[in-house]
Amino acid sequence: MLYSVNTSVATDKVGLERGIELLIDAGFPALDHTVMPDFSYAIGKDALAYAKKLKDYAASRGVVFNQAHAPFAVYDYFMEHHVPHMPEFIRFAAALGAKNIIIHPVMKYRHYGHEEEHFEMNMEFYSSLASVARDSGIKIAIENMWNNHP
Repeated sequence: MLYSVNTSVATDKVGLERGIELLIDAGFPALDHTVMPDFSYAIGKDALAYAKKLKDYAASRGVVFNQAHAPFAVYDYFMEHHVPHMPEFIRFAAALGAKNIIIHPVMKYRHYGHEEEHFEMNMEFYSSLASVARDSGIKIAIENMWNNHP
């Protein structure tokens, strides 16, 4: 069995590279990379080279990145700041060697009473990302789909 830890438990406190080092030192055989709030490292022209550097470092220590989490926030912030970069987050995760990237659904309102609208929004959202994921060789995983029971 390959188990992993979400990197944010360390990286949010000590930074990306030091956090990864600490988690590897702690003995985790795999890492679930969470894109950090300052995600500038995961976008732009140097992002894939940086992902390869992180992947190579982890591999040199016998560790893999088995999955990743794209960032998530409240609707307006998510739509403005995260969604435009989702293809880059997918490519970054794939360059790390992750097999899956968790991308939370779009949730504009409390879910119950807005099921059809959320369904349509998410069909459009995930459909827009499918070809990037396919071309990158990574699967999109979905979690935390509904915020609460009526």
